[in-house]
Amino acid sequence: MTKMKTHVLALTLGVLFGCTQVPYTNEQERPRLLSLDRNRVLELIEMPDPSLSLYRNEGTRGLVEKFFIRAAGSERVAKAILRYSDEMDLSLFLTFSVAYVESGYNPRAVNRNSGSIDRGLFQLNSRSFPHLKENDFYNVELNTKYGLEHLRQCLELGGNDIIALAMYNAGNTQVTSRGAPISTLEHISKYVEYRKKLESSFREFFRSVYRENKVASLGERNIQQ
Repeated sequence: MTKMKTHVLALTLGVLFGCTQVPYTNEQERPRLLSLDRNRVLELIEMPDPSLSLYRNEGTRGLVEKFFIRAAGSERVAKAILRYSDEMDLSLFLTFSVAYVESGYNPRAVNRNSGSIDRGLFQLNSRSFPHLKENDFYNVELNTKYGLEHLRQCLELGGNDIIALAMYNAGNTQVTSRGAPISTLEHISKYVEYRKKLESSFREFFRSVYRENKVASLGERNIQQ
């Protein structure tokens, strides 16, 4: 995809979904945090996307895990997404929203298409992943690993979340040559709606903990579920 095509598609999708495009950044631009005090956490949660930074911090990791385990309704699912998101430097809001829209956090989800089948947590397509056996698609670890690897590739090609989601759903060739179909735009709309709710709930969760002094210092203890 040329830079001009990417820019035009980004503007078009951004207008359609009323969201600000955040350019993809690599891991060197997202330093790991060693310790944070209460005031710093309250500042951080007001930033565009504090999810991965708070997960990488030893003092707040437990709270992040607790929130996303509740969101996904499964410790196994949540921890797999958290781990691979961290390894691949992907926003937790992004990856959990994709998992929700693709499968409703259901590792056994199946969607039959014309000539192919989407399976598992991240709805891996049988044509795109021909080397996987049927049972592999339902393995939470494998599905998450391959799903997020593919999502990262889409981010690198598209440059931002919205284009990446279009590519993830419709395929790189479809999006770059013919644009995103209506069904994909509807799919992205669901993602945008869920992500907004997820971000809002995440921020409110951390505000309630730190403003009510449930945690005196991130370095003192880690709240577990």
